[in-house]
Amino acid sequence: MPRPRLDLTGQKFGKLTAIKFAYVNQRHVFWLCKCECGKETNVPVNALRAKKWSTKSCGCALGCYEHKKKIRKNPESVITFLTRIKSWYNIYPKDWTNLVLRSNGRCELCSKQFVNASYDLNIDHDHITGKVRGLLCSKCNKNLFIVEDQIACAKAIVYLELSKNFDGPVVPFSLK
Repeated sequence: MPRPRLDLTGQKFGKLTAIKFAYVNQRHVFWLCKCECGKETNVPVNALRAKKWSTKSCGCALGCYEHKKKIRKNPESVITFLTRIKSWYNIYPKDWTNLVLRSNGRCELCSKQFVNASYDLNIDHDHITGKVRGLLCSKCNKNLFIVEDQIACAKAIVYLELSKNFDGPVVPFSLK
């Protein structure tokens, strides 16, 4: 005789709220959950109810999720990462968590979702004071660095204005 299903309707698990039973596969019972960000996702019950390493969001809090995933696979890499950001930016693990939660797993300028936190995510900081400002994608961080350098920015504007009058060869290109 099959075991009766738990009714999780309306229960909160981190940022997720269980909406309704979704399906059962060979190993797990899945529930449709709605995240605080608005996205709906199917989550196994054991991942919702686990005491340790439970699913807390749809993935929108990516930094926190990636952090936990790395701890499970390779605890030394997380320790190395946290040590590196502490020595480079004077950010403690609690401050790191607050930065990731504030950004909601997205670039704070263009709102692009961080897909791979270790590659996409950049800690933006003032190069003069050293103060950390937030988390940006690589592209926005590079663009901000250029904009921050006002002399280089002014030179680039002059260069672009002067190049409008240049009567040089045309480079063929295609828009794909």
